[in-house]
Amino acid sequence: MEKVYDVLVVGGGLVGMATALALESRQSVALLRREAAPRTETDPRVVALAQASLDVLSALGVSSYIAENATPIFSMELFDRDLDDPPTPADLTFDTAAAQGAPLAQVIANRLLEEALERKLKASSVTVLAHDLPFDLEQSPTQVRYGKALTARLLVAADGAQSRLRALAGIDLIAKPYDRCALSVIVEHEQDHCHRAVQYFYASGPFGRLPLEGRRSAVIWTETPAVVDRVLDGQKLDFDALQKRFGYDLGPISQGSGVGCQALHLGLARALGRGRVVLAGDSAHSVHPMAGLGLNFGFRDVAALRATVDRFTGLGLDIGGEVFIKAYSERRGLDTTLNALTIDRLHAAYGLRRPLAAQARRSVMQCLDKAPSVKRLLTRVANYGV
Repeated sequence: MEKVYDVLVVGGGLVGMATALALESRQSVALLRREAAPRTETDPRVVALAQASLDVLSALGVSSYIAENATPIFSMELFDRDLDDPPTPADLTFDTAAAQGAPLAQVIANRLLEEALERKLKASSVTVLAHDLPFDLEQSPTQVRYGKALTARLLVAADGAQSRLRALAGIDLIAKPYDRCALSVIVEHEQDHCHRAVQYFYASGPFGRLPLEGRRSAVIWTETPAVVDRVLDGQKLDFDALQKRFGYDLGPISQGSGVGCQALHLGLARALGRGRVVLAGDSAHSVHPMAGLGLNFGFRDVAALRATVDRFTGLGLDIGGEVFIKAYSERRGLDTTLNALTIDRLHAAYGLRRPLAAQARRSVMQCLDKAPSVKRLLTRVANYGV
């Protein structure tokens, strides 16, 4: 028997769940997802939520849960250095003054954010369906049919970087492998981090430290596959190598979680929608984890979808039609493209280790550090986009 909805969201990750919850108030919404792997406390994945993402989550009713479980970032220091360089002051710093007195971000474990959205889903009107259908997409001028059993006016493809729906909708992808892997792990240390985030730009790629509750920090370590093979043995890391990159300002560190490892690439869809299908999250854009912006881009998609659906519904217009797809694409297209390409160019620029290039980068960062108005602008763009 065919089931009909206003909106069908495919993909049960953070962006998929948030999209379904954001659209349920004025539409009949179904969320199609595969059974998730059990969450464990050893999962090292975290996200630094920018203010725009916090606004989206607040509208979904999970702000109190985040406040109880997230760790605020009150300052951030950026260093451009080689691994064997002696300690130096940060080349560029940000603090709450750059964010109009608010924290720069809130850091929370992925599993806790998933639990919060899962609770909201169970109390919502969203129909949650198991994804046991074959990948099959049929589109007409008035509706889209998925798996021959589900029909909707609008289908949101939030099924990840390897999106099958993106391909079925005929949307091409600009793909660029980085020949880098991101190692993620939570470490414990002797000294207090004072809610300070740190980003080192090494020759192999960025190395980020994000503060967590207590004397713990989340680490996102970018390395070549060859180095990963040397430093990672199952779920155990070479902590001498990690300590050298982490620094010694917080004292000795020890492993406080499992280890995640993810191959990195740039993925940018050539269009954000086609027919009655729109892309959201990693299906539309997957970027280097520099600055922790990937999931925040996805929540901007959620905000744009909600605003566009509300506008068209209020005017009595068709959600999912050609004009709707164009409106959503115009709202998200420029920000998505500029941010993805900017992060890609920064990755390339910090890979240049010749003395002249390194000195030029440091000079630019140090000049920016002396320009509070520019830092406020950069913070706003990082939070809300262009």
